[in-house]
Amino acid sequence: MRSDDGAAFTRRQFLTKGAMGVSAVALPCLVPASALGRGGAVAPSERITMGGIGIGGRGTYDLG
Repeated sequence: MRSDDGAAFTRRQFLTKGAMGVSAVALPCLVPASALGRGGAVAPSERITMGGIGIGGRGTYDLG
């Protein structure tokens, strides 16, 4: 196989590019709409259940 610039593709490059193309097409079919926040559902990235960054020893006690 030859790429646009005339250089030959190796079999590994061909399979890598093919797998990336197939996964880009298939990914939206595999991820549920609720995980993306569609259909009235709240996206997981918009829900914070508990967070603690740089809380030290006392914060570890407070978080349980």
